[in-house]
Amino acid sequence: MFIATDCFDAGFWDRVHGGSTHLPIALALTSALLDGVGSIAPSGKSQILNGTKGEMPAFGKKLTQDDVATLVVFIRSLSGK
Repeated sequence: MFIATDCFDAGFWDRVHGGSTHLPIALALTSALLDGVGSIAPSGKSQILNGTKGEMPAFGKKLTQDDVATLVVFIRSLSGK
């Protein structure tokens, strides 16, 4: 039989404190860090040429250098950077 006092004893808040307090803080800081890294990352030319496994195919053998440069300019115009 479930008795609430077995789970919610004096140490309950000590056990949940890490997940309920520190995890959201760590996630927010990690998100801010990754956003900053993303804003200073290269133009994306290497990602277009080499692709990303499981996400985007490599277009290096299919596009000319001019096509890649045009695509990078187009992508930058969409993001407003």
